[in-house]
Amino acid sequence: MTNRDCSKVRASADWSPMEQLSLTAMIDLGKDSNDDPGIATKGRQQSKMDFYGLDMTYAMNKMWSLSGYVSHGEQDLWVAHSTGYVVDIANANDAVGFTLKGKPTDKLEIAAGVTYANDKNRYIQTLDPAASNNNNLFLASTGGVPDVVYR
Repeated sequence: MTNRDCSKVRASADWSPMEQLSLTAMIDLGKDSNDDPGIATKGRQQSKMDFYGLDMTYAMNKMWSLSGYVSHGEQDLWVAHSTGYVVDIANANDAVGFTLKGKPTDKLEIAAGVTYANDKNRYIQTLDPAASNNNNLFLASTGGVPDVVYR
């Protein structure tokens, strides 16, 4: 491995404005880069990630509670291949979810939840000056790898 500069910051905070309600906020930031591009001009060049989240729990009474979350995350990975391809693999994810839990009787506990996630992967391809003519023609004719979305 060459010299890599890696940094990460993580923070969270809990808050309970009332006995029945609890909130947690989270943030996670990271970056990784190659400090010596003269040694490693191919392979992973740098990456970064950001994540933000908020969780909530509300006790409606002793038998029932409602919880939920919302989050957003992004990741980027820059890679250079020996054949001349350069790609930025970018991922963005948004999610939200809620769960209702209860205990209607001493012997019965129930829960119902719903989650929505929107996850998008982008493959942003370019070529470096050393790429072959065939690689230039191929990327120009295909447009590269298509985006992929999960919902």
